[in-house]
Amino acid sequence: MTKKQMAMAYIIYMILGSEYKTCKFRNPLIEGRLRIAYTETKTNDQVKWEESVINKIPEIGLPEDIRSEISYYQNGANLIMEFEAEEGTLKAEVTPDGKYRISTWNGAPEALTL
Repeated sequence: MTKKQMAMAYIIYMILGSEYKTCKFRNPLIEGRLRIAYTETKTNDQVKWEESVINKIPEIGLPEDIRSEISYYQNGANLIMEFEAEEGTLKAEVTPDGKYRISTWNGAPEALTL
């Protein structure tokens, strides 16, 4: 995994997680690893990447007041996070160069972004 990939994964977790009533990783150590990569990223890049994810929120269409647990794994070189809730699952995929794809709430994948 690259630092850029891990930093982008943390940003997605941070931004999408704030949209849920509660949101946590099944393995809490993952959050710490991702946060370290994020804090080591230049502030200008953090802001640019955060704005990119924030702009995607309206397209995703998350229901309100849901609780989520995140499964985290690798699929080849890509990092996958599945935000699992009783109401459904939202999937985020991050490539080694920091490009990401977030499925809409009904499961349709978005194009790679950034």
